Amino acid sequence: MDITNNLESLTHDLNSEIGGNGNVNTLTSIFTNFLCEHGDKYFKKTPGSRRSGFHDNKVNQDWFDESCRHKYAVYKQAVRQFNITLSEEDRVLLYNANKDYKYQCRRSKNLFMAKDE
Repeated sequence: MDITNNLESLTHDLNSEIGGNGNVNTLTSIFTNFLCEHGDKYFKKTPGSRRSGFHDNKVNQDWFDESCRHKYAVYKQAVRQFNITLSEEDRVLLYNANKDYKYQCRRSKNLFMAKDE
């Protein structure tokens, strides 16, 4: 059942309650009941992955060592700080933290692969 098909019944119920000097709690109850009855499919939780597309599996690799974890923590802190301030100085710090993190990951991975050969 689509929620848009029943909007007329919702408006009728709300208008009749307003005409009868209904209070806010009654109006809220009518609207909430309408959403619960007709809008379940829009609010259902769907099983599946909640991970964003940005996250990668680097942290699960054998070569991802303590220095990589440290650089990653510094990078994430720089992201948080930039998102709060949006300043040019924090953008530069974020850029440098990202560059350092990627460099450290490449270095650790190359050393790990060279050790295996």
